[in-house]
Amino acid sequence: MNRRTPTLALALCAVLLTGLFAGTALARKGPGHHGPDGPRAEFNLRMLERAASHLGLDDATLGRIKDRVYQAEKKGIDLKAKLELAKLELRRVLDADAPPRDDAMKRIADVGRLETELRQHQIGLMLDVKAMLTPEQRRKLEQMRGERRARGKRGKRGKRGKHQRGGPDAPDPPAPPAPPGE
Repeated sequence: MNRRTPTLALALCAVLLTGLFAGTALARKGPGHHGPDGPRAEFNLRMLERAASHLGLDDATLGRIKDRVYQAEKKGIDLKAKLELAKLELRRVLDADAPPRDDAMKRIADVGRLETELRQHQIGLMLDVKAMLTPEQRRKLEQMRGERRARGKRGKRGKRGKHQRGGPDAPDPPAPPAPPGE
């Protein structure tokens, strides 16, 4: 066996793992994506506070929702920190000259477990908050979210619209003037 084969195999493994994590992050981007942690399942507490009277939320329910969201945010911060540390440890193991396979596989499993735990935590918060609302309040909230998303999409189109320079339907820029004498 060629002496370079293990090095090439390791480099290929690192590229594949990087692609796996990047692919996971890209797959999570979509409606509701707000940052490097993927889509947010949390309720937008500020929006809910502004809409409380429209939704018919009483102060006691709004207070319970706030308490639950703050509690969840604290746990979310802890989970995100643990996930980042697990990713760092995985990189450290993979950066070794001859990474131990068992250790690398364990680190990958740790990262996957923490990503799943974080996502379950986010969805759990969403489900808990929804459970505090009446069916009518949930319907109104979803309607408001849909209207807000529609406004956001229209706003983005205005910034990157058809006729803006470089947009997908933008006309080709005019050709530069020919130099004198041609």
